[in-house]
Amino acid sequence: MRNTLIFCLLLFSAISFSQVVNLENDDYLFTDTIQQHYFSFGISANYFKRQDLQSSPLLYQGALIGGNIAFESEGNKHKYEINLKGFYGNLSATTEYVIYPATEYTLNFNFRYVHSITRSDSKFRNFIGGQINNNALFYYNYNLQNASLNYSFLNNLALSYQVEHYFSWKSKTLKIWFLKINRRNRKIKLDFKFNLPIFFYNLRPPYSSISDFSNGENFIDIDSQSFFIFNNAFQINTNMNMTYYLSNNNAIRISYLWQGFKFTDVFNSYQSTEHILQFSLLFRLN
Repeated sequence: MRNTLIFCLLLFSAISFSQVVNLENDDYLFTDTIQQHYFSFGISANYFKRQDLQSSPLLYQGALIGGNIAFESEGNKHKYEINLKGFYGNLSATTEYVIYPATEYTLNFNFRYVHSITRSDSKFRNFIGGQINNNALFYYNYNLQNASLNYSFLNNLALSYQVEHYFSWKSKTLKIWFLKINRRNRKIKLDFKFNLPIFFYNLRPPYSSISDFSNGENFIDIDSQSFFIFNNAFQINTNMNMTYYLSNNNAIRISYLWQGFKFTDVFNSYQSTEHILQFSLLFRLN
């Protein structure tokens, strides 16, 4: 984690001293209409908080580790991506005298498509579209010397907005004593994504805890409910990325994701927030 933060600071420093240029005057930036396809994978660190009154009134929090894989397609007119993320780790809730541990598993699958609403040569390019999210959460509590298993399948359809900006890190020759260093042109993209879910379809078990599920009947007994935003439900997902493009057309990306939601319905109140730091490698396929 410490090395990742240092690497982030170095890249942000480079951006601060780099020259901002117009896309029309720099051939190194994306000025063509070719759709570029990438396969990416990476590692993630997640600081997770949740409170599920169906299992416990306590607030559980802790660090999770995980990874992600994705297929991305970028172009001047439209973008789309298919992404899969997973996390695992331990959470805990603390009272005045007792610490209650829990284990958390999360799996997220989403498909996103956005279309350009600005000119391709604009410094700030804007995209709007939609995203489908499917989240599976499993947690195992060790409360009161008894095991409690709970899970949720949270699905939503969201409006999506993206704004991006390119920086040019111009070529330069440095001479340090007898060493001569040639630095090639580099391209850096900053982008911000905002997703606002408007329709939800959730699956959850109707029980508050399990004491004996060896026959499997209670485990697969789930209830479902669908509702719209502000109808006892609210969620926001944000994503900030810095992508550094290499001379071989591959790229390195550092991302910060924040997402939170709250549901209050027949399943009782359930709320969660996530702070995710993600490091990814992108490999161009065309």
